[in-house]
Amino acid sequence: MLMPDDFNKFLDYVEPKVAAFGSVRLSAAIEEFWKISAATTAAVTDQIAGKLNATGKYVVQPGEISGSAQIRRNPNYEINESIRKTNRVQRMALMLTVCVSLLTLLIALATMQYQSQRLDLERQQKLLPALPPADTASIVIRRPW
Repeated sequence: MLMPDDFNKFLDYVEPKVAAFGSVRLSAAIEEFWKISAATTAAVTDQIAGKLNATGKYVVQPGEISGSAQIRRNPNYEINESIRKTNRVQRMALMLTVCVSLLTLLIALATMQYQSQRLDLERQQKLLPALPPADTASIVIRRPW
């Protein structure tokens, strides 16, 4: 069973070789890294090939010799990563836009409710009979001395 730490170390070992040579024979890389014989590499080869393909950064393709495989850099990796990052930014922008829209909607509803209350108050004031102003000159104040 291949452990994640072992795979990450193998990946660190293979990356500079693929960068330098363009491709590396999978079984040779396994033999060199784990110092095992060619007969025992078959057990690990499928696991490594699957994990390398799953990273998206590398592609394991059949080699020229039957039963061999080559590790190559995925030519579409940068494009796919760029698209993935762009999609992430677009999702964040969309979420921000939705949040701002919801906030605007809440403010508009609160403003509408406030305006409705003001209109109701104005209507009530119009319905009340207007009292004439009191004549303050005719009021006599009596104070006990």
